[in-house]
Amino acid sequence: MVAINLIAQCRLQATVDAMAMGATDALRGLNTGFPCPTAGQIGLINGVGLDTCRIVGFEVFISAHSKGVGIVLSANALAGPSS
Repeated sequence: MVAINLIAQCRLQATVDAMAMGATDALRGLNTGFPCPTAGQIGLINGVGLDTCRIVGFEVFISAHSKGVGIVLSANALAGPSS
C-alpha cells in the first residue's frame, strides 16, 4: 500500500504542477479562460480537487488533493515567470 500511495503522490504532484502552469498561461493570455477555473478544469480531468488558487502578480499558487489508499494526499505548486 505504501508503494501505491507513493505513486499516487507523484501523479498528484505532476497534475498540480500542470494545473499551476495552465493557470499561469491563462493569466498571461497564452490560452483562453480565467486562471483558477482553468486550474480546476485540469484537476477535474485528472481526478484532483482544487483546494486553493492564489494569484500574486504573475505567479499562481495552487494547492490540491486526491484520495490515496486509505489517506488523502495533498500537493502544492507555484508557477510564474520568476519560478
